[in-house]
Amino acid sequence: MSDARSTSGGINLTGDFATDAQIVTVSGGVTLRLTPLASLRIDALSLSGDVSASDRALSAQQTGSRSLSGNMGGGTNTLTVRTTSGSIRLMRGS
Repeated sequence: MSDARSTSGGINLTGDFATDAQIVTVSGGVTLRLTPLASLRIDALSLSGDVSASDRALSAQQTGSRSLSGNMGGGTNTLTVRTTSGSIRLMRGS
């Protein structure tokens, strides 16, 4: 999978994102469970929701009240996450 989009509803995914990916919602949150194999450059932004990364070690991390970016593993692929109205959660997956 390289893209996931929703106009009304959340997105809940688990994986290592072995290719570049974009995840976009207009009205709904995003929950991503990243496996230990994930090697990503993460760029996450919400216009009106919180952005958090629990249990994930991100190097070169930059955070704002509604944004987060950083590298996980070698940062091989780019994962772009955007929400207009909803929160973004990055979590440990299995």
